[in-house]
Amino acid sequence: MGVVPIRLGIAGTFNVRNALAALAAACATGADLGSAVRGLEAAAAVTGRMERVEMGQPFGVVVDYAHTADALETVLQELRRTTSGRLWWSSVQPANVTSRSDRRWDRWRRGLPTSA
Repeated sequence: MGVVPIRLGIAGTFNVRNALAALAAACATGADLGSAVRGLEAAAAVTGRMERVEMGQPFGVVVDYAHTADALETVLQELRRTTSGRLWWSSVQPANVTSRSDRRWDRWRRGLPTSA
């Protein structure tokens, strides 16, 4: 098949991995590689998922609906990898947290660095 360049309109290494998995699944089930690539390139970014907010501010702002401890950790790792200088972040915990997820969030919070 060779090398086929893909230009995704979504940010994040984890999104690239998901796109490649979708591409492999499409091709494995008989989709034409070129059509599958065009489909991925046409996919629009999802509001609230690694979404950049540009309002003329002299700093970057990214919104992500990371609704689990694992998802938030993944987003913060990606932002740390691509951010020079300080990384400031804010998180809002959902009001309907179950006891199982509450324990996971507590373990995750205990592992947070005091500065990023």
